[in-house]
Amino acid sequence: MAPITILAALATLLLLALCKAIYNAFIHPLAGIPGPRLAAISRLWLFRADLSGHAHTTIQRWHDAYGPLIRIAPNELSIRSLDAYTRALYCQNTRFAKAPYFYAAFDNPHGSVFSETGKHAHAAEKRLMAHAFSRQNVLGLQRSVLYPNVQRWVERVREECVGRGRPVPLWLATQCLTLETAACFSYGSGAEAFEAEGFEHELLAGFDVLPKIVTVFQHWPAVRRVAMWVQRLAGSGIARVNAGASEGFERLVAQKRQGETNGMIMFDSMMERAARNGVPLDRTRMVNNGSLMLVAGTGTTAASLTTAIYYLVKQPQLWYELKRQLLEKVGDASSQPDVVELEKVPLLEAVVKEALRVGNPIRGRNPRVTPPGGWDFNGVHIPEGV
Repeated sequence: MAPITILAALATLLLLALCKAIYNAFIHPLAGIPGPRLAAISRLWLFRADLSGHAHTTIQRWHDAYGPLIRIAPNELSIRSLDAYTRALYCQNTRFAKAPYFYAAFDNPHGSVFSETGKHAHAAEKRLMAHAFSRQNVLGLQRSVLYPNVQRWVERVREECVGRGRPVPLWLATQCLTLETAACFSYGSGAEAFEAEGFEHELLAGFDVLPKIVTVFQHWPAVRRVAMWVQRLAGSGIARVNAGASEGFERLVAQKRQGETNGMIMFDSMMERAARNGVPLDRTRMVNNGSLMLVAGTGTTAASLTTAIYYLVKQPQLWYELKRQLLEKVGDASSQPDVVELEKVPLLEAVVKEALRVGNPIRGRNPRVTPPGGWDFNGVHIPEGV
């Protein structure tokens, strides 16, 4: 290709970019919405901020400067209003659909209940899962899942720090506990997380790369298509997570054939309810939902546990007081008190709530799309499709 042709192509691209920037800044239907000019012109700042994990901090600062309605991308707004959140955007019968560009990035490569943008399909799938997440069912898993896993974890930590004289990587250790519990809750069998040397389970590496990968996919959908093609050829951290979910699902199917399940395990419960109601279940979809449970149930809970343990260790007097209150309630450190009884320990409840507040692991956005006909907020009409 001749140099003059290359220069002409570059000049054309630059001219198109300039025209697009001028349109976004001055002619676009959202041009009158306040916010930094850079955000009106391009999504690049938002990509960089999302990648850093601190976009919410910048957006909050912009709200302080510009008001409750601001423009954070050429076709994206941010609203700071509790009333709008609870009565319009995220209410039960909301007309606002999930933003496809945002949620499609979580497909790996197929969708899950989390990334499902169809309201009725999402609701039907959630109904199949509802029983497994009910308080009654979770309490029923105390003796078969929760206490056995905690006991094995305590023994593993003791072996690492007392038996081998090694420091325990708290973040990895808590992830192993929550990964094993999430796997047992989902499939009725563990992920061998407690056997991992130094608590470095292979799935945790896949979990660590997911936030960055998903952010890139959200802002550059073409990259996701290429990555999914490469994954089929060479594998990836995402593929390892899917493989772990697939293995767990196969173990559950084998247990069902042997009559070893009791309907309390999440996917067992889903299959029973689907069969009773004549709802078809796709194996690929089930595996993807399994990946979702492993990822969502591991990091979030581990973050809260790590936060609680870290601050308790930093404040020994609080640790000893918590121990005193627990022993006063349960009487014996080796007993397995019901969760209902543990909820009556004031300091334990305070520790749990404070850990959730301080160590909040989810700081992202959940964008929604303005419904047909648009929507009015604070006297401003927001067109449909925003």
